[in-house]
Amino acid sequence: RRSVLSTDHPSILETLNGFALGMMYQGRYAEAEDLFMESYEKRKKTLGPEHQTTLLVAYNLARNYMHRGRYTESRKMYEDCLSRQQITLGGEHASTLRTIAGLAFLISKQGDHQTASRLLEDTLETHKRVLAKEHPATLSVIHNLAIVYSAMDEQHYGGRAEKLFR
Repeated sequence: RRSVLSTDHPSILETLNGFALGMMYQGRYAEAEDLFMESYEKRKKTLGPEHQTTLLVAYNLARNYMHRGRYTESRKMYEDCLSRQQITLGGEHASTLRTIAGLAFLISKQGDHQTASRLLEDTLETHKRVLAKEHPATLSVIHNLAIVYSAMDEQHYGGRAEKLFR
């Protein structure tokens, strides 16, 4: 495609993101990061930093940073992406909700289960209202919240985790 289309063409950028996702899913995080970064920078330049597909690549880059254990960079990217999504897409858009859930998962990985649980509890209610109780994204939030509860003080949250798993 690069020989026919310019390197900034949306089809090329979509292909870059797709390759990067494939590499991330294979655990090839360094290679994925290079492609995500190339796609992200070109999308910011051609489509703008608030464009929905630019924000999708930012979300993917944040996930990739998390997989690499680069939590500070991941959190910064998640928070930046989230603030732009809340302005451009709104707080109840599916992409915004996905980013909140991703940020909460990262925060939990960093050991702050209290903050992660609050974020997930809030986003779970929005997921149920906006997407429905049975939506796969809602079920994913329930699953992640149960894992966070399990990691917290068992005496206080263990029963809540068990309820969510049922």
